[in-house]
Amino acid sequence: MSIQRPTPPTDPAQAPESDHVRAIAEGRRASLAPAVAELMAGAIDMHVHAGPDPRVERRQDWLELGRDAAAAGMRALVFKSHDYPTIPAAALVNRLLAGVRALGSVTLDLEVGGLNPQAVEASARMGARVVWMPTLTSAHDRRKLGLPGAGVALCDGDGRLRLEVGEIIALAKEHNLVLATGHISAEETYALVQAAQREGVWRLVATHALLKRVGAGLSLAQQRELGERGVFIEQSFIGVMPAFYGYSVAELAEAVRAVGPAQTVLSTDLGQYVNPPPVEGFRMMLAALLGAGVAAPDLATMVKANPARLLGLE
Repeated sequence: MSIQRPTPPTDPAQAPESDHVRAIAEGRRASLAPAVAELMAGAIDMHVHAGPDPRVERRQDWLELGRDAAAAGMRALVFKSHDYPTIPAAALVNRLLAGVRALGSVTLDLEVGGLNPQAVEASARMGARVVWMPTLTSAHDRRKLGLPGAGVALCDGDGRLRLEVGEIIALAKEHNLVLATGHISAEETYALVQAAQREGVWRLVATHALLKRVGAGLSLAQQRELGERGVFIEQSFIGVMPAFYGYSVAELAEAVRAVGPAQTVLSTDLGQYVNPPPVEGFRMMLAALLGAGVAAPDLATMVKANPARLLGLE
């Protein structure tokens, strides 16, 4: 008895056209491995987590993460912590490993004093490449998650950006730092972008823009608008993971197409114990998006060219 192979839905929104989908529908063996391996070589993940961590159990420590990235042929990782500047961890990994570049960052949560220009300047002098606005202790996340405490707000009671934000913007310009929005609200995001661009800062990233669980949870229209203004829109694979499920691979691909690869950065935001290790997650992300019909050259733009330009690695 012959087995009838299922055919993919005809609705392109459900099954975007791709060589991989066509091969499966036609009964041919389909392999994403060569394309994924080529994309992994020289790729940059601008948003990864590792241990130690005072809040949660992490899947790996920084050195284990770096070893995975080097073995996969990746070019660089940006280490992120919600609680401490990661520049020392990056420096040690760079001394111990060859073949991959670890880059440090600072996140302006309460643990480093909130909107603390001194922390930004010290981090920049040690080689930080990214400064994130407040994340888990942002006023926006505190309200959204129903957590105690007022949290860190970018604007005062009259809706104007606090003076410290202006100082941080000036430091980002002086030291060529990427200024990422973290978990602030959409209103704060627009205010920050306007102020930063007025001062000539162009290295701007809207953090995991599609994720609704934390952060701004920007609509596709807002993402397109910010992209048209020159902001890079970060899309993170963490939202596809079962423990953090916020959107499907198809929705992630739709967001990439809505903004366009020229203004999109793909990252994982992985490192949680319940999720795959970041480098494996990065591989999964590439394979999933290739399978969803996103072209390999577009993926290369989003995981190689755009991050390299933002981080000054061109």
